Amino acid sequence: MNEIEMEAVGYKKVFDYTQFSHDNHVNVITEEAFKHLVTDTFKVITDVLRETYGPYGSTIMISDQNETIATKDGYNIYNALGFSHQYKKMVYVAIQKIIERVNNNVGDGTTSCILLAEKIFNHINDIIKTSEDKRNIKKILDNIESSLHSSTELMFDRNQYIEPLTEESLNTLLMVAANYDTELVDNLVDALCPVCKEPNDPRTPIVSMNNVIVDSAGKYEANSTTYNAQILPGDYRVRINMDPRFALALDKPCTMKVILYDHTFAESEWDAVETAFGKNNDEPIMIIARTFSAVFMHNTFVRHCKKRELAGVGTPYHLVEIISGYFQDEIHDLEAVLGTKAHTVHDLFIDKDEVPTFKLSVFNYNCLAFYDLTPPDEYTEILRIEHSHEKSYAKRTLLNDRINALEMKTKDSIISVTAESTLEQKLLSDKLDDCVAIAKSAFEYGIVPNLLWYGYQRVSRSLKDAGEDSLERKIVEAICTSVKELADDIWKSKHNSPESDDETDWHAKRDSFYEHCEAISSYDIINDEFVEKGTLPTSAQYDMEILIASISIVKYILSARALIFDAHLMRQQGDEGHFQFNGD
Repeated sequence: MNEIEMEAVGYKKVFDYTQFSHDNHVNVITEEAFKHLVTDTFKVITDVLRETYGPYGSTIMISDQNETIATKDGYNIYNALGFSHQYKKMVYVAIQKIIERVNNNVGDGTTSCILLAEKIFNHINDIIKTSEDKRNIKKILDNIESSLHSSTELMFDRNQYIEPLTEESLNTLLMVAANYDTELVDNLVDALCPVCKEPNDPRTPIVSMNNVIVDSAGKYEANSTTYNAQILPGDYRVRINMDPRFALALDKPCTMKVILYDHTFAESEWDAVETAFGKNNDEPIMIIARTFSAVFMHNTFVRHCKKRELAGVGTPYHLVEIISGYFQDEIHDLEAVLGTKAHTVHDLFIDKDEVPTFKLSVFNYNCLAFYDLTPPDEYTEILRIEHSHEKSYAKRTLLNDRINALEMKTKDSIISVTAESTLEQKLLSDKLDDCVAIAKSAFEYGIVPNLLWYGYQRVSRSLKDAGEDSLERKIVEAICTSVKELADDIWKSKHNSPESDDETDWHAKRDSFYEHCEAISSYDIINDEFVEKGTLPTSAQYDMEILIASISIVKYILSARALIFDAHLMRQQGDEGHFQFNGD
């Protein structure tokens, strides 16, 4: 039956979230409908991720472009989700931005973050009685989030609750993060901390850790998954993009002039180079820039290369693009390391005699290595001061990576992945990135017992200052209860429901596990016993990032207000509605 026939027999078309917009011909979803939209979308996401949680969680099949693979990594599963409902897709993207921050900073925790947010929201939703409650709860959550962001308490707790990362705890941490893939862990230890392979006391704190780059270039072999870790050359290294034909010529250390630009290299920059060195220059020159304009590359540089080929000689110019999410920081660091200034759009003039010369090489097409450099101590000291005053965990981690690179005391490593398909390689590369991130986080901020123990301690401290029956106490208790319930889910994923004859024993064991947050130890769910802090550790930053992101998601759901959406989504692509009987 079509729409007219349905209406004729007493059915009216209604819309789940956009009834107001259809009734009033306006692209607005009102507050109550938008709240339902957010909670409905969030419930779908949690229902999918819940089954993968914990060591006994199930794997999910992901299919992409005729390639299928099983995984239980929450971040990859989340990104594989695709909502056909356009308005739900908007909510999905908003939550995605929050969990991306967690994954980038500590490499793991997507599933924990989503499930914890669901539990916190359900508890807080039961507390809300009036609009004033909602407004006050938002303020309390803001204060808790601000307190968790502070690194002052974390530094203070190092003496009591937090231990430095050791060789033993690093291996365990990586094993859990890699889902017990021993080959992956062995290669990661080789890349991150080669000293751990030497016969030392496994409880000795790790004092240095290499920076690790994951090579995601396509390498495929049927029925084969392998990893290969290599230490990169040079004193200072930069991730780059370079034409393989030119990179091959620089695989061995050589000496050449280097010109640095802090912007896109285009025609005007090329004119300045040719003016300084002449059109028939034969001296090797490396040009490093943010990127190179398409017009320059496809017209000017192509003509230059063909002209040189016709003359029987190659071009002396090697064009290098820097790969970095923080390009300006990379340029500033490179300026300090090389002792030169990058040319700006307002300063294109080049003095041929002042262009510096360096010993360098290019490894694997994507790593530019410099040799025989002196660490820029004064510049590094400025970054150390900035690091000491920075309160954000993520920014502190980035600053720490830059300081380590500038000190030139540690090496960089690269791990190459060979997989059976492009999809598997992507998932394995993501897993490697996650393992590296959580290892670096544990190295920087120390380790704590797993299952969000440290986050629980940080939040529960505010109970002593909260009134006995105050709203703040209820919110803090809701968060603490949610953390315990998250641990309870892991227990249930292993033991399911008790049989009638062992119900007492089942509850006694579960209560022991349930109280993990009260003890300074980890809980080994495999063997059902408490173990030392470093036996099953995670990083202190991990706990903080999970809690902060969960609270951010809860605030997003609680603050759901009217949504003004793209007008073209009103009927064709958006809420298509359903029929509801309208008769007596």
